[in-house]
Amino acid sequence: MFLAPSTTNSDCGVSNGTACLTITGGTAPYSVTDGSSTLSFSENTELCFENLTAEDYSFDITDANACTANIEATVSQNETNIN
Repeated sequence: MFLAPSTTNSDCGVSNGTACLTITGGTAPYSVTDGSSTLSFSENTELCFENLTAEDYSFDITDANACTANIEATVSQNETNIN
């Protein structure tokens, strides 16, 4: 499997960041776990976890043949201007 993460930053103190994973290869369907929830999908496509705070995330992916992969993604915090 090939995994490509992309993220959008969250605002300070707000859970509005995202981490999206593009999975290619392997055999669908896939199961993706972020440590607290598991999502399943049946295509080679992009899967997004939303409403995330700024921190590091680890995702475990399992395909239909029980092949596994892990990828990490960092959601950063947007800079805050204090006047």
